[in-house]
Amino acid sequence: MKLLGTPGQHLITYVAEPATPEHDKIVLLDMLAAQGKAETVTPSSSQAAQDGNQQ
Repeated sequence: MKLLGTPGQHLITYVAEPATPEHDKIVLLDMLAAQGKAETVTPSSSQAAQDGNQQ
């Protein structure tokens, strides 16, 4: 689905029947995405971490 007012962006939805391996995998992805939001890194701190790894 194209999103109005957001050129080049699309919304994709995945669904799976409950109590299936596919459902379990989608739930795991959701949990990992939520965890990633809690650990979001700002561009400046990300660049500092990269600079520290290159020395």
